[in-house]
Amino acid sequence: MIQRADKNIIGESADNGLNRSNDCSDGMPGKSYLFLTVVMVVFCIGCGSRSMNRNIESAQEQVVLADSILLYFQLEQFDKIVRHFDDNVKRQLNKEQLAVVWAQLNTQFGKYSKSEFYGAEKLDAVGDKVVYKSNFGSQKLYFELIFGKDNKIVSIYFKPRI
Repeated sequence: MIQRADKNIIGESADNGLNRSNDCSDGMPGKSYLFLTVVMVVFCIGCGSRSMNRNIESAQEQVVLADSILLYFQLEQFDKIVRHFDDNVKRQLNKEQLAVVWAQLNTQFGKYSKSEFYGAEKLDAVGDKVVYKSNFGSQKLYFELIFGKDNKIVSIYFKPRI
């Protein structure tokens, strides 16, 4: 169940091991930056530095899709993730490359354990951004998906800071 402090936003669903909260503490060490620069999957279309809106009411469908993507990562079902990419991202990143990135993240930072909902934001030029804080061993990385107006993924990131 996705919750805000004052009310439930999305009803109960099957437990997929994702813990969602708005805890914003962060302790990323500097050594992670080099790895992320080399291995990161970064396709940026109109992304700017903005404050994150924690309100998910306007992006409920994208939050549900993001939950599914995280579950597919956990289950290593990369073909199901690629199905949600827009055509441009599909040309640049296939399921085998996605599997390599996931394996490297788990090797470099430790085994993935959970993700916590961080926020959602409406992006005027693109669509909606959904962000989770993900735990890899004792490390935290932000998992960010940007959905185009057709709900296809136009950007996918694992990064140390928002």
